[in-house]
Amino acid sequence: MPPPDPAAQHQAYLDYQSRRPEPVRTPVVETLRNATVTGIARTSRSPEGVDIQDSGVYAADGALCPLGLHRACNISKDNVAPDPLPQARRATEAAVPGRHLFCGLLGPHFGHFLIESLGRLWAADELAGDVRSLVFIVAHGPGRTPLDDFASDVLAALGLTLPVRSVGRPEVFEELVVPSQLFGFHLRAGHPRFHRFVHARLRDPAAAGARRLYVSRGLIGDIPGEAALEALLGAHGFRIVHPETMTFAEQIAAYNAAETILAAEGSAVHVIGLVAREDQRIGVIKRRSGPFAMGMDQIRGFSGRAGVRIEPDDDASVMARRLAAAGFLV
Repeated sequence: MPPPDPAAQHQAYLDYQSRRPEPVRTPVVETLRNATVTGIARTSRSPEGVDIQDSGVYAADGALCPLGLHRACNISKDNVAPDPLPQARRATEAAVPGRHLFCGLLGPHFGHFLIESLGRLWAADELAGDVRSLVFIVAHGPGRTPLDDFASDVLAALGLTLPVRSVGRPEVFEELVVPSQLFGFHLRAGHPRFHRFVHARLRDPAAAGARRLYVSRGLIGDIPGEAALEALLGAHGFRIVHPETMTFAEQIAAYNAAETILAAEGSAVHVIGLVAREDQRIGVIKRRSGPFAMGMDQIRGFSGRAGVRIEPDDDASVMARRLAAAGFLV
């Protein structure tokens, strides 16, 4: 059987998503008493090839809370939970006491965590009084520990030091605050309320560091000709950084200090996007086929200035001309 046509598959995903209810894209908060949070019990696949998982948030009477659905996944994924809560998926233990903030899925991959797991945290600014924990739904398989690997560093940088509860089996919470998700694949540019939340915690225009950065994937080795590109940019005063060797805080500090940032397309672009400013010049060198480069909507939304998408080439002389034409080599 021949492989599916990528364009036709993409259109099938779009057709599926067009039939789904619109996700909430404005700041909304619901507070539930004795709310149940269920993990992912099963996954299925729609005729269009969309992978569907069934986690959910439920009121005390078992009614589904639509605001808790993860509608912020990419177009090949969805979250459809049963309504009302099935008896077999009710919690068997007493309610966790106190007030808790529902944060959605705990993404298993660094880039997806940044896009899909942060968008509800803006509500931390709105909560007066005691909050006991941040509640995430486990979305990773055995052996994956994203909280230990990277998520705790990101949350700490955002000033969120509350304990994290990762829900796999159903749990009841005495009081659960459920905010809308204001950043994700459904809202790639982010909502201004989420921008304010992130910028207040991460932006530092007075940070010290190199003014010209190239954020490389050279240690990964999936961009042809990148070694020659690094040499070219180094000769033009760029500091070459490899984000996988840096802590999240070190990355944020470097991107805050820079006036010009070039980045190979990858998860680091989403870190750059969190602190991107209008007075910065940011370019992304593509590594995937197609007309898009990841993070471009985010850069525009968070900074107010469009980033520059640059086509790759393994010929350094071609890249030199492209980068000069785009204003990155001066």
